Amino acid sequence: DAWAAVALLHPGLADGRLYWGNVDLDPETAYQVALTGAFSGERWRLVISPFYTHVVDYIQGSEVPGRVDPMTGNPILRWENFSHVNLFGVDAEAGYTINEYVGLRGYLSYVRGYNESTNDDLYRIMPLHGAIALDLLGAEADEPASDYPFKGNMDVERLEKLLAADGNRIPSV
Repeated sequence: DAWAAVALLHPGLADGRLYWGNVDLDPETAYQVALTGAFSGERWRLVISPFYTHVVDYIQGSEVPGRVDPMTGNPILRWENFSHVNLFGVDAEAGYTINEYVGLRGYLSYVRGYNESTNDDLYRIMPLHGAIALDLLGAEADEPASDYPFKGNMDVERLEKLLAADGNRIPSV
């Protein structure tokens, strides 16, 4: 029908759904509390940041009764305000310099979002995720502007010189 054809004008948010606009939305207002602790030693660093956010008039898609995307069969969503939403979680990052040539770093992030209006979890909240990196270190790791005790941005020419000079002292991982 014509309504579904108009809905096709907004192809969604890469989630395979169609979203119907809403000119009557109120702006979101968020209140956040966060605490960050940074700890470090001679060769290690740890930063932990737990947080809590309360959002009033949170905007999220909700199903339009009786309206289905003719291409996918998914319910069509309409942007709506939800009166009370809570998000809480923690972000953490760590780094460890194994020796003068090798460093390890990583991060971990967790967020939980809960909609008090619908007694349901929020849609499109990333699950627990993180990453680990192994870095080759060089003199640039000592730059005061570095955010980490190592940077891992050594160029190939410099790496070849380092391996030629000290290759037998660099541990294999």
